[in-house]
Amino acid sequence: LHSFPTRRSSDLSKGAESGKVNLESMGMTVEPLPPALKKGRSLAGGGLIVTDVEPDGLAASKDIRPGMVILKVNGESVSSLADLNALKGAFEKGKIVRLQLYIEGGHLFRAFRIK
Repeated sequence: LHSFPTRRSSDLSKGAESGKVNLESMGMTVEPLPPALKKGRSLAGGGLIVTDVEPDGLAASKDIRPGMVILKVNGESVSSLADLNALKGAFEKGKIVRLQLYIEGGHLFRAFRIK
């Protein structure tokens, strides 16, 4: 299975105003899925594309890679940073987070406890 092409985080402007969010507790950065990547895929509802993964972070330990698309967090659809912000309590220390991800060719499910 292959993930979507993505930009390096160094190509992105810094801060939330740039349209990206660093999920430090999970060791990854996400931003809304660009409309061009929705075309021809079963992603009409959108999602958040993973743009960067810290090599020693939780996301990397669960084989989450840049280019994967997060569709749901704990069963709730996420297609914008506002959706993700509404779920911010899910990323607190000790919580279990369940992600539904899309990569070219299928869906993946990952669950882990926030450290």
